[in-house]
Amino acid sequence: MIARHSRTLNPIKHLDATSPLLDDAYLERLVEAYATGARLARDGGFDFVDIKQCHTYLLNELLAARQRDGPYGGAFENRTRLVRDVVTAIKRECGEGLMLASRVNVYDGPRYHAAAGERGEPDPEPDNTGWGTSEADGISPDLSEPLRLVGMLRDLGVRLINVTMGSPYFNSHIGRPFERAPIDGYDSPEHPLAGVERHFRLAGEVQRAYPDVTVIGTGYSWLRHYAAFAGEANVRDGRISIMGLGRGALAYPDFAADLSERGKMDDRKSCIGVSYCTALMRAKNNDLGQFPAGCVPRDPLYAEEFKQATGR
Repeated sequence: MIARHSRTLNPIKHLDATSPLLDDAYLERLVEAYATGARLARDGGFDFVDIKQCHTYLLNELLAARQRDGPYGGAFENRTRLVRDVVTAIKRECGEGLMLASRVNVYDGPRYHAAAGERGEPDPEPDNTGWGTSEADGISPDLSEPLRLVGMLRDLGVRLINVTMGSPYFNSHIGRPFERAPIDGYDSPEHPLAGVERHFRLAGEVQRAYPDVTVIGTGYSWLRHYAAFAGEANVRDGRISIMGLGRGALAYPDFAADLSERGKMDDRKSCIGVSYCTALMRAKNNDLGQFPAGCVPRDPLYAEEFKQATGR
């Protein structure tokens, strides 16, 4: 699905120039679909729903749809129209019986290009700069609009904001600092710590701007068993409210129990950032179109899945 780019600028590499734009009527119909999904989640016993605005999901694409015509593109008020309508509809459908959260890209960043195994190079798109990205250089973070969005979401009743960034499709090192690139990806153009620092810094900007919002930080997995110490420091210093662990939790699902019972994480269980979980998710060559997501180095079950998916 394309919402952000014109037909000549495609956000996902598997789409081509003939892929159609989603029309306004389709987007408008989605509002009630979101509300129905939220109600079903509430009735099923869930405490909250996450409204995704990240990593090239549809709502993230709309946030940068400056070139789109009509009510969902152009001005900031138009580009945020769908998420505002979705939140309002969910609140109407579920009242206070369901907490609302949103995982939000605060920085899309530029596309990067390189052959697999080569160092990535930025490919700025000055005519269509990504969300949260400087229009002056097409590369640097610019949180002016993302901060406006977070304030808007807070006023609409969204209580949890997970700060994230980048896209796994065209700049994976920004969202997921890695030790080793995915088998179909480029080598990181920066040290992974630079990516970790960017996560911490931008999440801190959001938390400082809205101290009354529960901000969940991202970007910890590359730190391995030191992740909890970094999270504790960021909470202590007011840069986040809660630390989140993504890939690290696939590798080490009982990390929280170890922290509670032993006061530390075990380096022998921690994520090592080699991107096999990413390669497994991308394989998609089975009947269901998706392989299970898990940790290949730590779990023999997923190691076997990886061999079947990639032939390695």
